[in-house]
Amino acid sequence: MKQYILVCILFLGAVFQPLALGAAPVGSCHAPGLMCTNFISGYTASQARAACARYNIFTFSLNSCPRSNRVGICTAQRDGKTLESIYYTNAEQAERSCRALKGSFRR
Repeated sequence: MKQYILVCILFLGAVFQPLALGAAPVGSCHAPGLMCTNFISGYTASQARAACARYNIFTFSLNSCPRSNRVGICTAQRDGKTLESIYYTNAEQAERSCRALKGSFRR
């Protein structure tokens, strides 16, 4: 599970991008069975694709993240920007990853 936390922190810390809640994403970055992040405001689809490509476990899509079967959602702010990531496994580990980013976690 330490690897799970590390992957989440590395991805979110390196790719922390703005999200306007309720807006349609320009794309998403999905690690199947683990987590997914929507890219909304401040990003073009090509910028989101490039950010997602930094880590080979993530797949870029022009669709928003699936919300079914989620165990939690992390909303965090950084430099006035907001990011929301959806987690699909192990709510406790997801919450710890979110807290490490000073985010707000909800199930």
